[in-house]
Amino acid sequence: MKRKLIFEVETATKFRNRFLKAIDEKKCFLITKDFRARVILIPVSEFEDIYSDKKVSLILLGAKKCSEKTAKKTITEINKAKFFSKVVFVYGYLTKKYINFFNVPDLRIILNKKGYLPIITSLKLGITSLSEKDQFAIFSFLSKPVSSKVFYKIAKKISSVKEGIVIPLKNQKPTHPVAISKKFFRKIISLRKELGIPYLIRKFKKDIHYIAI
Repeated sequence: MKRKLIFEVETATKFRNRFLKAIDEKKCFLITKDFRARVILIPVSEFEDIYSDKKVSLILLGAKKCSEKTAKKTITEINKAKFFSKVVFVYGYLTKKYINFFNVPDLRIILNKKGYLPIITSLKLGITSLSEKDQFAIFSFLSKPVSSKVFYKIAKKISSVKEGIVIPLKNQKPTHPVAISKKFFRKIISLRKELGIPYLIRKFKKDIHYIAI
């Protein structure tokens, strides 16, 4: 049975005055302009209930320059993985052209206008696209292709732990991609850019779960 949605219809002119208040209401809106339906505004929780029941998202950090060959390889493996609730692509001016390579049901794109800053700035942007439903987020790099099989191993490990940080080991050495539970999302948002993820991992080393890949 399809999910029932009720839309409150508003003209663009009238809705403009109540937009900030409306986004906190748990309602669906249909916005009209020039006597035609133009835009639908739906709470994220409603949208995600319709399109996904998965709890692991992927944040792909790609604000820095990357060759097309490498980008295609990275995104092809992501497209093969069918267990992400959503893919968030943080891109830069030079990597915007790779958006069309994705073939995933829920793709969220964010431009990092300051791609020259530390990676933590892109990760912060990616986290802002997540919702309450996201229990874990895996973050990876456009310039470092990851096999869909590796993503699967990390996702499987996530399903066996409630929260924490999941770090893969290759040849007994920590590597990427890393998965972080929602417990740390706000902590990452508040981190100073000069500290970054290594600081977070050192501070919460007791929360780390390692997995061999």
